[in-house]
Amino acid sequence: MTTRAVVLPATPLLVPGAAGRAHVLDDARRAVLDGLAALADDRPVVVVGAGARGEGVESAPATASLAAAGVADAWLDPVWTDPFGADPVGAGSVGTAGLGASVALLALGAAGRRAGVEVVELGDAVDPADARALGVALRGRGVGLVVADDPRRPALAAVLDGFVDPAWEREGTTPHDGASVDGVAYEVVRYLTR
Repeated sequence: MTTRAVVLPATPLLVPGAAGRAHVLDDARRAVLDGLAALADDRPVVVVGAGARGEGVESAPATASLAAAGVADAWLDPVWTDPFGADPVGAGSVGTAGLGASVALLALGAAGRRAGVEVVELGDAVDPADARALGVALRGRGVGLVVADDPRRPALAAVLDGFVDPAWEREGTTPHDGASVDGVAYEVVRYLTR
């Protein structure tokens, strides 16, 4: 089985150190890292998250930062922020990813993804039909997909809907440690092909 897509909660609390010394979302973090580590090494990875810089679809190299959530990089676990020394995820980038995509980039780094990561962010004005078409196009490119889920953003679900083939197997985990937004519990989900 090959993992083709991983859906993770787009919360900064997933990153160790974002909650200070408190241990939060440990179950969710383990499920996310296990899922991301299972992405095929021979495929490029596309991270899709809610956009912070515009209303449409933006695709550009980006670095990860949780500064927009008031979390300084110095507070974060160095295994997540600089796992590869001179070759960090997002090297050579031109901007900073939004919070959801930043969480996904940091998690990919902690899971061992060294390079080949593209960031696509969807603004509030993206039509779900256009987002679904993006998902279909990404599947056609043969990439691995990481969705930084925010249940308030229907376009993210539409990208996933377009990307996932109904024949793929879905493995979902609802962590017992309270990952939720606006009362909607997050799930960590993997989609696998044979």
